[in-house]
Amino acid sequence: MAASKPSAAVNSEPAAVIEVKFSLWQITDELLVCSAIEGALAETAEMQLLTNILNAIGCGIGRLPQMDLIEWPPYPNAPNDEAEAREYLATLLAAKLADKPVKTVLMFGDSSGDSGADWLVCPDSEQATALRLPSLATMIEKPQQKAVAWQALQVLLPPK
Repeated sequence: MAASKPSAAVNSEPAAVIEVKFSLWQITDELLVCSAIEGALAETAEMQLLTNILNAIGCGIGRLPQMDLIEWPPYPNAPNDEAEAREYLATLLAAKLADKPVKTVLMFGDSSGDSGADWLVCPDSEQATALRLPSLATMIEKPQQKAVAWQALQVLLPPK
């Protein structure tokens, strides 16, 4: 009796569409801020919180500089390949880091399976340090998360 070949399984469900968005702000020549966008762009309260955080670490800004938006897919009907999306996003961030002598990248975003923050990847860089912080929305919803962020930010404060 000859063994029958297994029939190829037909997956009727299409692969999940990969959609990821980040806001980027070049705060100073040495500081880049990257925030995962989960749903809509940041609200006024989130922008005020970000401004307050930046001023608390000594940036002395009145308002945020213009934001750059990075997103995948970069155009309609782009390939839905996770490896390609990650490479594209990492390449854009690496180019931004190469453009200015950035020493610190603040990366705001929650790390969870449903979060665009899982895509926040800072390319290996000897001159830049990446600090991963809770998302701005999370810090507003759960104020105790501000303490988590503040603890991580201590490395940026000048010595007393």
